[in-house]
Amino acid sequence: MHVFTDGSLKRLAYVFVGEHGKIGQGIIALSDKPTVNEAEYQAVIAALLAAEALGTREIELYSDSQLMIRQLQGTYVTNNLRLQALRNKVLALAEKFEQVEWYWLPREENLAGHLLEDK
Repeated sequence: MHVFTDGSLKRLAYVFVGEHGKIGQGIIALSDKPTVNEAEYQAVIAALLAAEALGTREIELYSDSQLMIRQLQGTYVTNNLRLQALRNKVLALAEKFEQVEWYWLPREENLAGHLLEDK
C-alpha cells in the first residue's frame, strides 16, 4: 500500500492508496505545539498505527519532508533528542510490517499535503 503523510503546526494527515485507488485517509487536529519536523514524524506514526489496524503488511511511505525521510533511511543523522525519540518510535512501528520503504516526493505530489491545504 502507498501511504502519503504530511504534518503541519495544527494538523496531521495521511492518505492510503491501494492498487485500485484511494482507500482511506485521516486528518488529526493537534492540541500541542510541535515543530514542523515533529509534526511530520507524528503524521507517520498516526499513519502506521492506522495501517496496522487495517492489517496492512507492506508499505511504501511517501513524504515531502526530505529531512525525515533521509533520517528514516539512515542517510542523515538525527541529532535532535525529540526527533530521535520520534524516529525510534516510527522504526519500532515499522518492525510490525513485513516491509516498509521510505520515499521523498515534492510537496505538490503529496496527496496528504493536499488534504491539509483543503482545510
